[in-house]
Amino acid sequence: MKFDYNFPLPDWLQLLAVIYAGILGLAWLILSFGVWLDAIRLVENGYNLRFAGSFWWFLIVLGFSVPAAALYWAAHHSAFANIEKRDEDGAVT
Repeated sequence: MKFDYNFPLPDWLQLLAVIYAGILGLAWLILSFGVWLDAIRLVENGYNLRFAGSFWWFLIVLGFSVPAAALYWAAHHSAFANIEKRDEDGAVT
């Protein structure tokens, strides 16, 4: 089956695609920054992060989007996370 698409898309459809891509990109950045800020908050409250530091979690979510954010949530906020808290001396309690 041969499919030739030789005419340009309508302007309104091109604009809609650009707006949609912009909204998705902005949502992706907001999700990544949210994970970064949450990871910073966990560290400030004395919890150890799993697998990576806060900035690395930001980059991981920025690169892999929703699956990476789900991994972050599972590792730090789910019922089976069991994250360790540090005391004032830095020892794990």
